[in-house]
Amino acid sequence: VLKVPCVYCVVSALASAALAAGVELARARRAQESARRPILVLAAAVALGAGSTALLQTSAFAANRWITLIEKYKPEHPPVLSHSSTAEMALARHLSAVGVKAYTAWWCPHCQEQRENFGQEAVPFAPFVQCSTPDRRQRDLCKTAEITGYPSWIIGGKEYAGIRDLAELAELSNFTEFPKSAFRRRTGREVEYIWGPPEDGDEEYDATNAPGI
Repeated sequence: VLKVPCVYCVVSALASAALAAGVELARARRAQESARRPILVLAAAVALGAGSTALLQTSAFAANRWITLIEKYKPEHPPVLSHSSTAEMALARHLSAVGVKAYTAWWCPHCQEQRENFGQEAVPFAPFVQCSTPDRRQRDLCKTAEITGYPSWIIGGKEYAGIRDLAELAELSNFTEFPKSAFRRRTGREVEYIWGPPEDGDEEYDATNAPGI
């Protein structure tokens, strides 16, 4: 069973489709007649199918890689890979000091991305609360807090669902030690191990657009 995207299969299908279309167009020019539409439609369909297959295979590969990663580290989150700035370190300490809580689950990719936004040096000081047992049951403290999705932030008694930009967390918690511009969003490359390769033009991945689960 293939464990990685079959690049050669996709390339072969695309080449075959292009060859079929090229041969038919050449034949039509020699015969001075219109190309047979069914052949061109079939070639286009093969090319479209190959492209869709490539996308699905890439998505499945990324999902399998994430599952392998969380199974390796459960019931803890996988290690954070990016590094923290001084501002991110300060914000993590501030959030804990003022009683903010961030409820997460070790199997949740959105939670991992939220952690990644702090960087590996700041994560130990951030107010993350692990809600999931090794068998994915919710821990009692999270039931008591009535947490229904991950990640969930509790700031000043209010719940904020989903991934939050650090600049927003600073504003919500009245953190003024650093300006909002001191906090950066992790790029698509930096969270590639969670979601798979970024699409073209998606280098500066906006974490605030990813919903919580």
